[in-house]
Amino acid sequence: KNYPAAINAYNEALRMRVSIKPESQDVAIILSDIADVETESGDYLSAEKNYSHALQIWKKFKDKEGVAGEISGLANLALEQKHWDKAEKLARKSYKVSRKIGDLKFFAGNCILLAQAILNQGYPTKALRYARRGVDIFTYLHHNALEEANEILTKCILAIEAENKNKLRKNKKK
Repeated sequence: KNYPAAINAYNEALRMRVSIKPESQDVAIILSDIADVETESGDYLSAEKNYSHALQIWKKFKDKEGVAGEISGLANLALEQKHWDKAEKLARKSYKVSRKIGDLKFFAGNCILLAQAILNQGYPTKALRYARRGVDIFTYLHHNALEEANEILTKCILAIEAENKNKLRKNKKK
């Protein structure tokens, strides 16, 4: 994982595209790709800047899928930074837009993203419905993200079981 080389290559592609047309869909795609690599490398400030710039471009084109994709990227970035509340708000936005778009894979990914954000705030029962929906869709699609989705579903179930055990213990002490 040579992040600096990848970022340099993307930046070169970005320079070329910007010289042709500064705010094009190609520019938004490259900005998003750069932000993905920056997120992976831990450069969260730059990633947020690039996702946000790409988001503004997609909004100008009124491209719902592009908008949802960048919001999803920002939600994932918030998860990486453990900003659970912010991640949930962004994931809910992307979830709603992706639901309207009709792309099942994208919608399932947003279900899992939203489940993670809610689960990390300590609400496994609320997260469970989104995790189940994501797993169901990824199962239907035979998608390779199913394993990760199942991990989130399992975490929800285990957290609910732990909550229930704690409730039982408290009730026995009374």
